[in-house]
Amino acid sequence: ISTADTPLVHGDLRGSNIFLNYGGKVVIADVGMVYITDTPEFTMMQSAATARWTAPELMDPKVPRQSTSIEGPDCTTQSDVFAFAMTIVQVGFYG
Repeated sequence: ISTADTPLVHGDLRGSNIFLNYGGKVVIADVGMVYITDTPEFTMMQSAATARWTAPELMDPKVPRQSTSIEGPDCTTQSDVFAFAMTIVQVGFYG
């Protein structure tokens, strides 16, 4: 989703949000939380993320935010990549 013409940020990517459909394609759930990164309304995810999949910079209260609607730093395509990497670790170690 981060390589689309207009990059998207999921903000809550984790193992329980990734599925295989009947055709064997990967599908991502909770897409209602996806943010288009080039809109002025771009904000952080609206739900509490599980710490295992949350990028360290998102848990640092000293990092400034671009928006003011929710406390804490904004999710980015980089934080989604971190969450995906942690999902790979989860699958590799825990099956």
